[in-house]
Amino acid sequence: MPPTRHPEGGGKPVTEQELWLRSMLVDKGVLSESGLTRNAGIRTCRTCRAQCLAGIACTGLDAWADLGQLHAVGELAALLAGRPTLSLFAGRQLVPRDRHWIRAYPAGAGQRPAYAAHRCGEPTPAEWQAITPRPAAATTEGMPF
Repeated sequence: MPPTRHPEGGGKPVTEQELWLRSMLVDKGVLSESGLTRNAGIRTCRTCRAQCLAGIACTGLDAWADLGQLHAVGELAALLAGRPTLSLFAGRQLVPRDRHWIRAYPAGAGQRPAYAAHRCGEPTPAEWQAITPRPAAATTEGMPF
């Protein structure tokens, strides 16, 4: 049997074996229907084409977050605007932040970065985002050459 087209449109053709493997991974909870894994990664939103942090949250549902890390006041503003916040657990899995997470790991403290849930057409405002220090540029002062 000839390969079928990729289920997400475009791309290379998909074989029956790949479709079977995908269905098995979805059944076991390793992969979501939309192709996300438990390990969060940078993905492009299909609706607004924005770069987001996406993965399967600990709740088992797809989670999408804007890339800008929030500071404490920014997290409060996001919550007041009705946007849930998420953290990265062990640097890989997105976890919804509740009052216990917020108290234990304040946003902007560096231990567990906080991100606002993604809303198409509403990027996280710059005033909500933590300023992350840039690495110092290498200098050539005092070098003999």
